Amino acid sequence: MSEVGARRTPDYLREALLRPGAAVPPAWLVVSVATRDGKSIRGMRVTEDTFTLQMRDASNRFYSFRKADLASYQKEFNQSLMPSFENRFTASELDDLIAYLAGLRGGK
Repeated sequence: MSEVGARRTPDYLREALLRPGAAVPPAWLVVSVATRDGKSIRGMRVTEDTFTLQMRDASNRFYSFRKADLASYQKEFNQSLMPSFENRFTASELDDLIAYLAGLRGGK
């Protein structure tokens, strides 16, 4: 995070804060599963093959499932585990936050 301003434009940072699902990289695919015993889990896919799925939820808990044992499995494209901050800041506060983040260029 200490170099985010060197890697991302202010426009990208604004979009990421207001609409976090708009530019989610494929490696951060959000998935939802329902187990046969009625549990629902939503998180980020870690790995997947034909028969298994590994995922991590928002609390950083890791899960591994055999797909045949799931009641349902959904890929949530253009979704993010990060909440939107659209209604949490005034326009001025948002501008200040983006200016701060854009100024983070790393260094000593």
